[in-house]
Amino acid sequence: MILNTPEGASNVDLLWKHAELQKKVSNIMDEWTNTTLELENFKTIE
Repeated sequence: MILNTPEGASNVDLLWKHAELQKKVSNIMDEWTNTTLELENFKTIE
């Protein structure tokens, strides 16, 4: 992985992009969890 190299670790643009993608992944995982919980609640109602 490029971030593990000295050049990558000092590349601010690359670090910002990584942080941005990590945040997007976290938001999508939260949405996945909430949707899964909604589905489970829907199944128990029927």
